[in-house]
Amino acid sequence: PAPKNKSRELKRHLRESLQRAGANEVLTYSFVHENVLKKAGQDVSQAFRLSNALSPDLQYYRLSVLPSLLDRVRMNIKAGHGEFMLYEIGKAHNKKYHADDDNGLPREIEMLDAVYASKKPRDGAAYFYMRRVLQQLAKDFGYSLKFKPIKEPLDYPLTAPFDQQRSALVETRDGEFLGIIGELKASVRKAFKLPDYAAAISLDIEGLQKA
Repeated sequence: PAPKNKSRELKRHLRESLQRAGANEVLTYSFVHENVLKKAGQDVSQAFRLSNALSPDLQYYRLSVLPSLLDRVRMNIKAGHGEFMLYEIGKAHNKKYHADDDNGLPREIEMLDAVYASKKPRDGAAYFYMRRVLQQLAKDFGYSLKFKPIKEPLDYPLTAPFDQQRSALVETRDGEFLGIIGELKASVRKAFKLPDYAAAISLDIEGLQKA
């Protein structure tokens, strides 16, 4: 028999775990309008711009998956959904920190991103809701997590949408870096017209695979 594809198996288990937590998977374009990047607080100059974009709305290769998800929250609230979680497994890039791979092409970073939003405030902070989801995901895979406070400002497209005083870096107990979890900046919530009770995670698939 053909050997199992470890990456595909990982994604299948991730989907199953998140679906049990009540999350809904969405698929969005890897290309976005520059306004989406700006609303997320990301530097447009770090993104590759397409010279032959199919649409003016799809001119830039996204720097992370999360802004694409945030752009879908408002339309779901308007459709009558008061509380929900969206997630996507997709690719992004970073021209500044990941300029090229061995083939002279921009390196793609595979990410798992999720956002939880509730129109009505719930007990406790939204951060802890997402933290419970992430801890359960790690438990499903058989390892535990460390949540480290962000002591110095981080200047990465991945971390740009997050309020770093209300966020944490995520690692395994063995020190394997996985990503970031936290609540979103007030400016980001305002730009995307998000409810105040919202939180998100951005995880590196490669880190999850190693864990």
